[in-house]
Amino acid sequence: MVWAIERHTKLLGSAVALGWMTCCSLYDAALLDDAEGSSMAGDGDGSGGMALGGAENPEPASGGEPGSGGDGSGGECPLGDCCPDDPEKEDPGQCGCGVPDDDTDGDLTADCNDLCPNEPTKTEPGDCGCDVTASDEARCSTLKNGIIHRYSFEGSGSEVSDSIGDQPGTIENGGTMSDGVVTLDGSNQYVSLPAGMISSLTNATFEVWFTWNGGSDYQRIMDFGDTTGSPAQGYSYLYLAASKLNGGPGSGFSLAGNAAEVATDAPDVLSTGVEYHVVLVADEDGAAFNLYINSAFQNGIAFTGSLSSINDVIAYPGRSLFEADAYLNGTINEFRIYDVALTSSQVAYSYAEGPNTDIFE
Repeated sequence: MVWAIERHTKLLGSAVALGWMTCCSLYDAALLDDAEGSSMAGDGDGSGGMALGGAENPEPASGGEPGSGGDGSGGECPLGDCCPDDPEKEDPGQCGCGVPDDDTDGDLTADCNDLCPNEPTKTEPGDCGCDVTASDEARCSTLKNGIIHRYSFEGSGSEVSDSIGDQPGTIENGGTMSDGVVTLDGSNQYVSLPAGMISSLTNATFEVWFTWNGGSDYQRIMDFGDTTGSPAQGYSYLYLAASKLNGGPGSGFSLAGNAAEVATDAPDVLSTGVEYHVVLVADEDGAAFNLYINSAFQNGIAFTGSLSSINDVIAYPGRSLFEADAYLNGTINEFRIYDVALTSSQVAYSYAEGPNTDIFE
């Protein structure tokens, strides 16, 4: 009787245990199905989700190539998706997950890495900004880094500001300044600048946009130096004139008065009432003294002089150091001085930019 009871109890315990194992196995299988279905849902980019047992938000490791798994090992990302949280991308590309690889200017550099996203020839601004193409960057950079004085004749009254070198000038005897232009009537009006502006230079370029309204020869666009005698005559000087001896514009350099002057002149007389771009280059290192009009080379001579030898106590745009010469009858739009000798290519670039360029801003 006792034996029968013990056998019945053992059979009942086995049945309960078997039922529990069956129940739990079915329950575990259901949990596994739910987890697997959740992990395979994906990010909506058609690549599927991560594999079972993967991290919740896997990111490709730095140094990996796109589509390689992001770890540089050459393996594939789980189910081919290295950006599981970005529905638009399956690999980081140039910009990484979550950032589109847009290339606005089509230069094969994504906007996220392109500091000039609208200029296809540049990926960084350089000295002159993104609006200047890569082919013009060197020429623009020389102008921007070489300019030391710029007179744009903005404002009103008699003070002329220097936006680069902070050496302001004064309009003398009633000349007027309006809309970025100073007007001189040819009687006694001129601009006076501070002393000592060019004697500290080795190489220099003088650039002006001006309009000549006619009159006698040797009207000065500019004249730097000192005088001697009475009536006064230039002794050590550098000048640029609107016309010379019924000819075109020209220059003069001397350290001992008119008899020792060397010059470089243009052959053609300027038309009156027309704005011209005139550039004089004094290149001591290159031993050249060159004249350009509207970017075209006019004439040049060997230059063996030295700007440092000029006693530039006087600086006159619009007036001659020679008392007998007439004052300038015309207008000056812009006057610049550089401490470099511009090349013909750089002169052409500046001419194309014009007097109101923003490359110096």
